[in-house]
Amino acid sequence: MIYYISNQHIEVGVESTGASITSVVHKATGRQLMWQKNKDIWAYQDVVIFPVIGKAGSYMYGGTKYEMTAPHGVVRNREFVVDKQTSDMLQLTFVADEQSKKQYPVDFKLTLTYQVENNSLKIMYNVVNNGTDTMYYMLGGHAGVYAKGGKGSLHFGKQQLHYIDVKDNEGDKKLLAETDSIVLNKAFFKQYDTMVLCDLAKDTYTLETPDCTYVYRTDSPVLALWSNPNAGEYICVEPWWGSTTTQQQRQQDLSTRPYINSIEAQQSKQHEYDITFLPAVTKLNYL
Repeated sequence: MIYYISNQHIEVGVESTGASITSVVHKATGRQLMWQKNKDIWAYQDVVIFPVIGKAGSYMYGGTKYEMTAPHGVVRNREFVVDKQTSDMLQLTFVADEQSKKQYPVDFKLTLTYQVENNSLKIMYNVVNNGTDTMYYMLGGHAGVYAKGGKGSLHFGKQQLHYIDVKDNEGDKKLLAETDSIVLNKAFFKQYDTMVLCDLAKDTYTLETPDCTYVYRTDSPVLALWSNPNAGEYICVEPWWGSTTTQQQRQQDLSTRPYINSIEAQQSKQHEYDITFLPAVTKLNYL
């Protein structure tokens, strides 16, 4: 079921299956600013990534091998329960069950809160460890925003960039360049697949597309950039509290992975980011 929240600026739709964003409509222009799913290009619009980042397959947790049956974790296709809804806020929760524990053996509770403020959508995650041992997890957002022609440019202030090459089985950090922006298009995604930027010095990133601007604010240590390299008018700017998993890292315990998060028994931790939606025509000569 899709639930809607809104204010005078934007209306946001959130699907209870996966607790993912399905729609962001700018009221003044009536424009849809989220990718509208296409099974032949990308059958999703957003993914709540938890508790691992990356492809489906086997991984180690607590010295035991488990099988993750879908990319990016155990909640993307599970039904969340709505805890609370007001006109401008929606809160949904998923609690670990026998099905999730077959893939991730942890008693957890994951709550997402969506809040609209002016032209912005704030996404807040609350992770609770209901178990008796320390839990280890990764977390991330995966919203696909509309980008005309699948083109854009990410701006973040001049800094020395490092990235993790997802095509490299070692998963080592590599030097990209000292720059203040990255041009994004289908050729870029064909070259890099997913660009995983790490250890960034900024907390604000601006995605400029031919006729929309999106401003992201997050304290996540990793920011991933992805789109279908062949088709689709969208770009995903993904805050990650964690990192992608190489084949070699699958042989290592989740607790030892780069950027791993941990919560002691009966404790909780919060993460959040927000996106500001600005559907204005911007002339970008690099497009």
